[in-house]
Amino acid sequence: MTEAGDARGTLILADSLETVLVGCARAAFPREACGLLVGHREGSHWIVGRVVESPNLATRTDRFELDPAVWVATELDARGRGESVLGVWHNHPRRPTRPSALDLAGAPEGLCSLILGVTAAGGFAARAWLSRGETWIELELTRPLASARR
Repeated sequence: MTEAGDARGTLILADSLETVLVGCARAAFPREACGLLVGHREGSHWIVGRVVESPNLATRTDRFELDPAVWVATELDARGRGESVLGVWHNHPRRPTRPSALDLAGAPEGLCSLILGVTAAGGFAARAWLSRGETWIELELTRPLASARR
């Protein structure tokens, strides 16, 4: 895994979407919540326009398994809107925001992964990753309004 200083690419996520993700994570606790990131790419920028929640089909609380029917329906809907599925999101209720070995094993090649984790203060933090074979590359995570305020 690489560190943040080695990031290649940027995942742009609106604050309102992060609020939705945190709500999903809180509602699923102590299980992992999961879903899809939908939007479009502009070069090395992954621009997330919406998030889709999926039921977690995993039987263990520390795993996630997306519902294939949700994935297919989201793919079809995204195409109809001129978007695409950019990646998956899930939370780690009791672990850091780094991808686990299981996350790497199940990561779709060429798609990003957004992981939410609980901070020491009880809040949430998020980090974005891109799987490349046997390793992870951390993407810079930014909010679109932050650059507009400069």
